[in-house]
Amino acid sequence: MPSIEVTVLKGETKIHGRTYEMYSGYLTPNQLIKFCDVPSFDPAMLHSDIAQGLKNPPIKNWQRPLGIKRLRDIRKKIDDTGAGTPDKDSLMANPVLIGKSNMLNHNGVSINVEEMKVQVPNARPVLVPYVYKIILESTLAHKPLWILDGQHRIHGLGNSPYVVDDDGTPISPNGSIVENETIPVVFVIDSIYQPKFLAKIFTEVTTEAKPMDPLHGDWMQYAFDMGDYRHEDAKSAMSTVIELITKQTIDGAANEFNVSGGQIKFNPELNIEGVGPIKKSSSELRKIISERYFKNLVPRLSDIGKTSEQLRKSRRKELATSIVRFYRASAAVDTKSTSGSRLIDPDSSLDKLATEYFGSFLEHLAMNPNLNSNDTPQWEAFLKTPDRQFDLCDWSLPTVSPGSTQTNRAYKPSETAAKVTFMKLFNSPADFHGVDPAKWLLGPGLIEVQSAPLAARFPRSLFLPEKRKISGGHDQINLRANAHKMIRFRKLLNSQATIVDVQMRVGGHWESQGTKTAITLPPGQSSTDIKVTALCYSDDSVQTTEFQVLS
Repeated sequence: MPSIEVTVLKGETKIHGRTYEMYSGYLTPNQLIKFCDVPSFDPAMLHSDIAQGLKNPPIKNWQRPLGIKRLRDIRKKIDDTGAGTPDKDSLMANPVLIGKSNMLNHNGVSINVEEMKVQVPNARPVLVPYVYKIILESTLAHKPLWILDGQHRIHGLGNSPYVVDDDGTPISPNGSIVENETIPVVFVIDSIYQPKFLAKIFTEVTTEAKPMDPLHGDWMQYAFDMGDYRHEDAKSAMSTVIELITKQTIDGAANEFNVSGGQIKFNPELNIEGVGPIKKSSSELRKIISERYFKNLVPRLSDIGKTSEQLRKSRRKELATSIVRFYRASAAVDTKSTSGSRLIDPDSSLDKLATEYFGSFLEHLAMNPNLNSNDTPQWEAFLKTPDRQFDLCDWSLPTVSPGSTQTNRAYKPSETAAKVTFMKLFNSPADFHGVDPAKWLLGPGLIEVQSAPLAARFPRSLFLPEKRKISGGHDQINLRANAHKMIRFRKLLNSQATIVDVQMRVGGHWESQGTKTAITLPPGQSSTDIKVTALCYSDDSVQTTEFQVLS
């Protein structure tokens, strides 16, 4: 049974009267490997297993996996020196951080701290102030310490089982030239340092000082109410995501988000297939749920008297179920869900379009809490109402060519068109006036024409507004009855059309006027040709209408 005695210097820090004792000493990399474990998650750990562990943090394996390339790089840097090349020496002077592990309940695994005494001739032993002995005992299977910070340094320098060849086989022996040379160590091993607190220290050291993988850092911050998770909306959203991936069945059928190890990304080392168009990491999905659902939450009558936290907690499980039911309904009603739908088909879906669709669903659900009880058939009926006619839509959007929503000109207008379309789909489908949502998304759309009398500048509010459709061809605007000599063109809040250019004929050519500037028309009775170009969803939806403006 391996054991070792380490001489250390004791110090302490006080925070609001709470004392945190620490010990500083020296051990070799090989000694640290013998007595320390790395509670890291396996690169192959399932997303759903990580999520399950987060229900009762800290999870058993909460550190990031060791990076084999990083171990090799550290070792190479150390071993590149030679007897005649002191300028190549690399000294690991910054200490590694070590805490007590959760294995101390096993036989043969222990940490004991004793005061240091020195024998004085002809007298009793004398205590040495601030100097202590730490006695460590370990077994082959269990170790008394955890490496909180410095795992790559320790295993890079020492005879580590984690160093493998290109086939993944451990190389032994494999230590560096300093494997038995001491390096500085800080021990945090007193009773105040419980496993959850040590994991929090690890999170603060690696998330807030030297960032770990952002996805890993996000769910570690959730585990300890750090960062965004100091706020109820973010915490409730991540709890919903965890419920969504860990719930095995919903309405008697396998939960699509739970199958095959989980279809929401928690492990940065593993990929996911996703569920339909929803191919999100836990941090991405919880942000959507936080922004679109929990920040728009409307209480039910039965929620009166609940605190904000209680209200959010009561919605987490039912929200996870509602998301699955709504996804199933959408896939069932969309006739192209497996054959090219840009909304549902995982091979054809457009991420921003699908995200806006499900985000709008979350907003509608938050503001209509009684809909949380809807089952899948009820959501299908919701989508198939005469105004919504989702079942008649061709969501393959055959006129939308690849990349046509990502151009500089179409990027923002496409986002706007999707947002307005799905807002109407859920909240005011009668606004489609019989046009199915997939067609309405593509336009043509309405804009607002504003006119005013001649002045030094266009008035902020005292102007005459008029709605016009941008659908190509020619149109006429007659301002003479009101003696208006200024005109401008603006987007309507509830229209899917965004103005991308306004041009005026000057002499024999067209000159761009931009999209913000008001146009001053010629004096006297005149006729001015103005072209307005608008986009709805994608560059393929572009329409230009030429207006003859009479003033």
